[in-house]
Formats: sequence, structure tokens, C-alpha cells
Amino acid sequence: LLGKFRDLWQGSAVLVAQPAEENASGAEAMIADGLFSRFPRPHCALGLHALPEPAGTLFYREGYWFAGSTTVELTVFGKGGHAARPHEAIDPIVLSAQLILAFQTLISRETDPTEPVVLTVSSIHAGARDNIIPEKAFFKISLRAFSRERHDRMLSALKRTADGIAWAAGLSEDRLPRIAVRGYTPALFNDPKLTRKIVRRFRRTFGPSRV
Repeated sequence: LLGKFRDLWQGSAVLVAQPAEENASGAEAMIADGLFSRFPRPHCALGLHALPEPAGTLFYREGYWFAGSTTVELTVFGKGGHAARPHEAIDPIVLSAQLILAFQTLISRETDPTEPVVLTVSSIHAGARDNIIPEKAFFKISLRAFSRERHDRMLSALKRTADGIAWAAGLSEDRLPRIAVRGYTPALFNDPKLTRKIVRRFRRTFGPSRV
């Protein structure tokens, strides 16, 4: 359509088919491959995203919309043993339960109520038998906030909280929980001036009731 109606617009359009868009690694790879040296560097980027809203409607927001996302992997160590002799072990499943509950207070008691932050423990794996206390537990966390500073503060709080609970359980320093950051995607910020310009065009094209 852009080619067919070339007489109706000016400038250059670069269509970017980005792989791995959920974690932005595709964008990094394309830039490293010379995207902005091999093709014109655009003055702005326009993107659309599907939302669970009524079909045929368009939604928009000036400024910040989608929060930045950090993927965290946490390994909780313990001391394995027999389920009938828990006093001889340090149960990483119990420690994990304490950690998950304690992490919620990082949002409710250490975060400014006017600054949105979300912490979700979305995956947990530990043990394989009913009669064995495992050596460790492993879970994944999705951390979302609008600023990189807030992400960094939350990661520091996660580590502090995890270490404190492990110390209280009697674990030595070499058995403290291990945190690994597996990816960070910055927050989406829609340029207000450009957004207003696009919205005016959308309303003329699709009708005010659909925008």
C-alpha cells in the first residue's frame, strides 16, 4: 500500500520485521548487523501491538505505557535429607515459601505507592520424591517497573532479602541464594507530540468512536 500510494507521502519508510521482540534481543542483533548503516536511520518509529480489547478499536497513550521488564532466575540452596528427619536438613522448599512471601513486602512496604512496580514469581521447581528433602529449589521472577533505577533497587532488595532468610536458616555463605538476571527490556515511552499527530490521523480515518 505504501508503494502503491507513493505520490501521497514524502520521505523514506523502513519496515522492520524484528525477531525476538519480547526481550528486544532481535533489535540488538539487527543494530549490531548494521541496520542503521545499511538503511536510512528513521526520525521516528511507529509500532502497533495487539491488546485484549474489542476488535476494530484503537487505543493509545502519550508517554509511558508498558513497563520495563527484568527476568530473574533464583536458585535457593539447602541441605538435603530424609523427609522423616527434617531436623537434619535445611529445606529449600520451606525457604522458597518464606522468600516468596517476603518478596511481596518489597512492593507493599519498600516501594512508593505512586510508583508502579510488579513482582511475580511465575515458576518454581524443587524436589522429585515424596520422601526426600531436596538440595535446592529454582524459580523464575518477572520484575516490572518504569525506570531502570527502580529495577536495580528491586534487584538489590531481592538479594538482601534472600540472603537474610538463608542466614537465618543457618546456611553458610557459599550456600546463599544465587540470583541471575537473564534479560532486561526498557519501558515503552510514546513520544507525546508524535502520538497526538498519529491519533488525529486515526480519528479522521477510522472515526472518533473507534479511537
